[in-house]
Amino acid sequence: MAEKLRIKKYTNRRLYDTEKNAYVTLHHVEVIDATSKEDVTAFIPTIK
Repeated sequence: MAEKLRIKKYTNRRLYDTEKNAYVTLHHVEVIDATSKEDVTAFIPTIK
């Protein structure tokens, strides 16, 4: 299993990597649903 990262999603819709102390875009992450194991990256709205 891949290493897990803790990403915070702020109200301004930006994603923040708490370990690297940096904002990230969906180009850098893959979002997997914990229940279905489906890739749901396309369904996560954010500013790129």
